[in-house]
Amino acid sequence: MARTVDQIKEELKDISEKTRDAFDLLNGRSGQGGLDRDYKIALRDKDKIAIDRLKPKWEKAQAEYKKFQEQKNVLTKELKAAEKEATTAKETAAKNKAALSVYDKTLEKLKEASLSINTYKGTDKYVAAYQAAQIAYNDAVKVGASPSSLPAQLAPVPPVVKEGV
Repeated sequence: MARTVDQIKEELKDISEKTRDAFDLLNGRSGQGGLDRDYKIALRDKDKIAIDRLKPKWEKAQAEYKKFQEQKNVLTKELKAAEKEATTAKETAAKNKAALSVYDKTLEKLKEASLSINTYKGTDKYVAAYQAAQIAYNDAVKVGASPSSLPAQLAPVPPVVKEGV
């Protein structure tokens, strides 16, 4: 199951705290020295005892910081992708809703026009309403509405018998 944007944000918040803590262990807090500074001083001074004592801690802290930073980068990419997907889904849903609304309205006009088909003007109105409904159907499909979610596609315009012919 895919995680939600909020779940990813929560994980990113947690890993960011761990990354910051690992960074602080290496570099110190509020201007105080950290393992990195202490280890570099020991190396500079060639203090073998201090080097032997600090090296395992420094290597572990470096590895943890790198691991957390990589996890943070992965989660950041995942969050951006999830946000984009959510935005796209909302836009698609809005387009589908609008297209379905237009299609439903044109079907209503078609129904009204079919009631007055007995007169010549009624026939013209019916054909115009039919064409508008067909265009609305095609537009709904173009914006991503599933044809199966729409009322049935219209049959061809029925032949109209003109009076007095």
